[in-house]
Amino acid sequence: MKVLLVQPAATDRGFIHLGLGFIAASLEARGHDVGIVDLGIEGESRKDISRLVQKSAPDVVGITALTPTYPGSLFVAGIVKELFPACPVILGGTHSSVLTDEVLKEPVIDFVIRGEGEITMVDLLDAMEAGTGFDRVQGVSFRDRGEIRHNVPRDLIDDLDTLPSIPWHLF
Repeated sequence: MKVLLVQPAATDRGFIHLGLGFIAASLEARGHDVGIVDLGIEGESRKDISRLVQKSAPDVVGITALTPTYPGSLFVAGIVKELFPACPVILGGTHSSVLTDEVLKEPVIDFVIRGEGEITMVDLLDAMEAGTGFDRVQGVSFRDRGEIRHNVPRDLIDDLDTLPSIPWHLF
């Protein structure tokens, strides 16, 4: 799948988001085509975001959200849905992990990854590709026929050295 990972603009612009890097590494290791966009560098206007999303033409978009960047995350998700209505939008990060129900009330968000996303994102994309449903994907919340569902949490990764190396070429 073609995956676009997005870091909304933040006040500390231009830092390398290691969380997205490790998620990208895990996805690339499974054969996914991954891109990372840092809107603090690339631009945060509607025009900038639209251009970047259209250029990527993603199958799936993952957006990270801290509480200060949450409004920007929703702004990006809305643009994705305008351009590619069927494209699943996945929100991760601390804000969505803590306020999952609030986040999933937003119609532009399809899934929330709670906690660490490196393994959960891979499992979620595997389930999407296989069409097997999402009930067994640990650490994911989603809407199912209008009801918010929370799957069991995923255990934390015990040994971070088991993760693939960050794909620095994406930054």
